[in-house]
Amino acid sequence: MPKKEKREPLQVGAEAVVFGYQGNHQLRLIQYLASRNTLFNLNNFLDKGALQGYDMSTFIRRYSRYLNEKAMSYRLVAVDFTKMKRGIDGVMRTMNTEKLIKTLPIIQNQLDALLDFQASPNELTNGVINSAFMLLFKDSIRLFAAYNEGVINLLEKYFDMKKNQCKDALDIYKKFLCRMTKLSEFLKVAEFLPLASPPSCVPPLNTCSLTPPHSPHTPCI
Repeated sequence: MPKKEKREPLQVGAEAVVFGYQGNHQLRLIQYLASRNTLFNLNNFLDKGALQGYDMSTFIRRYSRYLNEKAMSYRLVAVDFTKMKRGIDGVMRTMNTEKLIKTLPIIQNQLDALLDFQASPNELTNGVINSAFMLLFKDSIRLFAAYNEGVINLLEKYFDMKKNQCKDALDIYKKFLCRMTKLSEFLKVAEFLPLASPPSCVPPLNTCSLTPPHSPHTPCI
């Protein structure tokens, strides 16, 4: 019997990152992950056997948390935000007020998990970290596009909202502005990757023209 090849923990973790992303774009697997109590659990993953194991383990754990949040989003709304129809007649632009107020915070949570990866340009020289970052970069463009369209739709409906809905809409908008800043920082890191699409592919948004009335500035949340 041939001797079974010994695989280092970091190798297994790296393969899990790649497989998770590829499978995560298959509807059946997303549904499967969303139906489980325990999703992509690498929270305690730590490789002590490799020279760069500690650093890479940190990013593998962060990426697994994003996969968990993406599956959780699907569990809550039964849709992959990175795959939904966009444009003037897209899902987020035609969504009603009540559903927007429920859906946009879910997108915010998924984007937060994505942006929490927090890799620096120097760390992208590592193959595992670079691969995970590239996969997140692709999702960030599509996810923000859905987020952006939802906020535009929300603000267009602002003057027709009930008082409590206006309060929720303002809170969502303030958080959106903070996440625009964080996404901009994320994309600056992406500029160091030759295969990354330029940041200009992110939908532009003139925040001044879309600012709701009587919207005081508050710290990022």
